[in-house]
Amino acid sequence: KKDKAMIEAAQQCARLHNLIQANQKIVDVLAPEGLRRQKLVRALAKFNQKFLAVLCQEASYPAVTLDNELEVLYGGRRYFLLSDSEKYRVKAVLQLAIALYDKSPLVILDGADILDAGGRNGLFSMAQSCDSVSFLICMTMADRKKVPHLDAVGIGNAYWIEDGIAYPLGTYPENEKAA
Repeated sequence: KKDKAMIEAAQQCARLHNLIQANQKIVDVLAPEGLRRQKLVRALAKFNQKFLAVLCQEASYPAVTLDNELEVLYGGRRYFLLSDSEKYRVKAVLQLAIALYDKSPLVILDGADILDAGGRNGLFSMAQSCDSVSFLICMTMADRKKVPHLDAVGIGNAYWIEDGIAYPLGTYPENEKAA
């Protein structure tokens, strides 16, 4: 009887040992640094390289990246340390990257007037590089003469909106009177 009880106890111990080892594998996979984390790190690296780096290069902006903690960096600087203009650039790059990733047909960017001329040129260059996405880029300008003539360089159309009416550049009623 003692031998039988010892054999059954040994078998029970072996079974429990195997179950503990199997559970440990599951715990390791689900751990904060486990399989999910590894997958996230690989996906972020791919997103940074395939989308964000390409867009920043087109715009001549410093690199926008998502680190392994999902913190947004611009040229290596943390988002909360950026100026409003730099934050706008980051948001525009991220918005366009996500649109390209999920194949959105349209991106709307409002408030582009916060950018200086170089920032706006970068924004338009970035937009022009994305054939699969249409854009509506809005900004407040004090003078019609300062509105970029996108149609003149073949990258879109520009409009002046006044009193609720949108006029293609060059067709504002004042221009018709002068002609």
